[in-house]
Amino acid sequence: MATGLPVICVDIGGPSISVRDDTGFRVSPSCRRSMIDAMANHIADYSKNRKLVEDHGRNARESVAAHFDWTRKGEMKNEIYQSVGRGGPAASISTSTAGGLFFPRSTRETK
Repeated sequence: MATGLPVICVDIGGPSISVRDDTGFRVSPSCRRSMIDAMANHIADYSKNRKLVEDHGRNARESVAAHFDWTRKGEMKNEIYQSVGRGGPAASISTSTAGGLFFPRSTRETK
């Protein structure tokens, strides 16, 4: 994503947290054959549609820059620590801020 390339991943853990519908494809975890077929279909989609590759790649790069910057992650952690330090529960921080430590939940599209 950081290099401006779209992603095709299995929709569990790791990469699936950061991949949205406009940055790549998430394949539902299922039997091995179904996942291979789904991944092959998405590769074919990209092969047939270079504009989709460019759009998803650009969106992926922008997403990484906006949400995975170490400076921004530090700022978000400081917001949480300050909230707790003021006696406020960490849960009082908005979901999008807390989720932003990994990826803002409010902007992640789900299937």
